[in-house]
Amino acid sequence: MVESTMAASLSSYIKEGMKESSRIFYSEASKLNTSFLSRIPCHPTTLVFNITDNCNSRCITCRQWRHASVGEMDAGEAGEVLAQARAIGIRNIEFAGGEPLLRKDLPAIVKIADDLGFADLSITTNGLLLTEERAVSLIENGLDGFSISIDGTAAVHDTVRGVKGGFERSTGALRTLIGLRDSRYPGLAITIGTTVMKPTFPEIPKMVDLARELGITCGFNLLNTSLYFFRDVDTAELWIPADERDRLDDLVAELHRIKSTHPGLISKSYSSLEYMKDYFQNPRREDIPCHLGYEKVYVGPHGEVYSGCWALPPMGTVRETPLPEIVSSEAYRQRLKEMFLKQCPGCSCNYSTNLLYHLPSLCHELKWRVKGRLARIN
Repeated sequence: MVESTMAASLSSYIKEGMKESSRIFYSEASKLNTSFLSRIPCHPTTLVFNITDNCNSRCITCRQWRHASVGEMDAGEAGEVLAQARAIGIRNIEFAGGEPLLRKDLPAIVKIADDLGFADLSITTNGLLLTEERAVSLIENGLDGFSISIDGTAAVHDTVRGVKGGFERSTGALRTLIGLRDSRYPGLAITIGTTVMKPTFPEIPKMVDLARELGITCGFNLLNTSLYFFRDVDTAELWIPADERDRLDDLVAELHRIKSTHPGLISKSYSSLEYMKDYFQNPRREDIPCHLGYEKVYVGPHGEVYSGCWALPPMGTVRETPLPEIVSSEAYRQRLKEMFLKQCPGCSCNYSTNLLYHLPSLCHELKWRVKGRLARIN
């Protein structure tokens, strides 16, 4: 029985890998000879849409809230971006910010996206403005999932987010969503998102416990100051220092154990959990090529188009040049090559995506999946 179950797990993993086998091959080959870079397919499937740079949190990790963003795209312009994204094969839209719920026209924009036939529509929010009425409006207009940012228990979260009572309001939003999922919208995806840094990493097990209690998923981001909205942040009290390495290693080992016994509880892959251990000593990770530009397109609130990376300058603006023209340009393709070769500041954005096409990480993932399967059987 054990052998047959392990075989099924291995077979499933191999099938997943085979879907992207050519990309993995050319990725590994490009590390030896950059001429292979031109063979890596560029068919982005996800648009991350920062619908506003305005925010009602006062996070210690961000400076964007210190000034008002004006002249942002209206719903009509946002709809045109979405239509152009659909035309180039984008299937998934992730609405973010800033705080996207500050946009009163957000339900209308979600409706435009839903009418265009995207496969998945999700939002990342602090939850401070998420009443049941607003949640229902977004869901009824086509939103499929919510990620609520929570950075620890009450005292830690409120300090990090700079909003007194923010923890109660954000967890209240979570419970509202869970009530809607359980009563009316059974397919609704709900996730807690926590940023891993010095003040929060001791809180991570508590966040996993909260997710388990509520019957939702827990995910993690890594502190990052290279992105345009996180720059100029003093990380002296936020970065996990080398002398905390043992505690961080212990946390990762605990998360591996939890994921092995509760596979749907933690959204990150095993290799993504392992990535945490070295990130704070070497955040650039030159050994792992960046594939984000091949997978994702980012658009800012004024129409700025980014090559799957908020750390590098935009490649243009949709207010001047259509999205398909920007993404198909030689300059855009050259940017993807530079990102692949880590000719960039480095960041922690969507590092899980890069690990999917990194052969050593795939091998580690397979090892951990087999161990997790055995743990559940035994």
